[in-house]
Amino acid sequence: MERSTTLWQIVDEVQCVMDRVMSSDGEITEDLEKELDSLELALTTKAEAVALYVRNLKTEALAIKAEEDRLKTRRQSRENAASRMEDYLHRELERAERDKVETPLVTISIRKNSRPSITWGVGEIPEPFRRTVSTLDGSAAYEAWRAGALPPGFTVITGTHLRIS
Repeated sequence: MERSTTLWQIVDEVQCVMDRVMSSDGEITEDLEKELDSLELALTTKAEAVALYVRNLKTEALAIKAEEDRLKTRRQSRENAASRMEDYLHRELERAERDKVETPLVTISIRKNSRPSITWGVGEIPEPFRRTVSTLDGSAAYEAWRAGALPPGFTVITGTHLRIS
């Protein structure tokens, strides 16, 4: 079984033909023109096939994402229901002043937390108990870059992207 030429091999072959054209002072012979035309056709066909495959993968990914979202909603609903039922059971056992209930299938007990919940409620939080987080405001940096006022220390990389339409 013969393997077909890959897209990158076609691109390399086109580059080789173009190098031969350049080495002959830019003259395109009839043979080079035929070779280039066949490679361009192969490149176009391969590129189209790859682009259609990419489009198909993206469509499939969207369908999977929709199913994930549906399952996530269902999971969250079940988690919320379980949490509400736990809260209900906890409240009712405390109201009945019962620390433990044992049945053949489950044992339910109310225990003290190993770590208490600590909050601050008045005035400014004392210095040793503060946490400060700094993050880059990318939008402000972009606007400064567009205005030509981005200070030294930033690295700006403008990449490229592929669009299939």
